[in-house]
Amino acid sequence: MEISGALNQYMNICRDAFNRYTTKLNKSKKYVVMETLLLFMVIPRKMDFTQLVRYGN
Repeated sequence: MEISGALNQYMNICRDAFNRYTTKLNKSKKYVVMETLLLFMVIPRKMDFTQLVRYGN
């Protein structure tokens, strides 16, 4: 499986989990949480805010 396919699958799993979550999150908070979870998977070493900004949107 290619990397982009694996990341898309991971994002779909996160999206499904948020859709089943009882307390609804607004769109911006959901995006921030999903982006942060994705960055935790992608960044290979110790993380700080500088790296989150560098790799994130």
